[in-house]
Amino acid sequence: MQKGVTFLFFIVAILSCEKNFYPDDELSLPRTNFNGNSLRTDGVYYRSINEDSAYVRLFLYNNGIVKFLFRSSEIEKDLHPPIDLKDMWGIFLVENNDITIEEFVESNSPSYHVYTSHGMVINDTTFQLTESYRLKKGEKTNHETINRIYHFHKYSPKPDSINEFIK
Repeated sequence: MQKGVTFLFFIVAILSCEKNFYPDDELSLPRTNFNGNSLRTDGVYYRSINEDSAYVRLFLYNNGIVKFLFRSSEIEKDLHPPIDLKDMWGIFLVENNDITIEEFVESNSPSYHVYTSHGMVINDTTFQLTESYRLKKGEKTNHETINRIYHFHKYSPKPDSINEFIK
């Protein structure tokens, strides 16, 4: 019996340390306030996923934070989710007509990777992301050419940008 308890304690101790063996990636962009007018921040951005008639949605905040929402069949459905997961958050930066978004992505290990998407601002209600990659030791890995066009939809009230993952 004591050997069983000792073994169980050992397993719990190992599993509680597992996260330390696989640390989360860190965001590489500084969180910078967005004071420009090249993109609107008083609503939600969405892109259509044609194959399953769904939308991917995100909020851009003036404090430089971006919040990603689960897929939905409607643009305004479930814009205030009851849960708060790390892969719902990231940061964005707009410089001239370029937009860069970094987001936490759940990986196969018990940690989160950070992926960067880059593209251009088309107008104050539309932007297009054209590449995605993971920075690993300063090198681009998992590079992918993408074509994700986000459109603006005015919406209020937006969910709060306060979260435990980005300060």
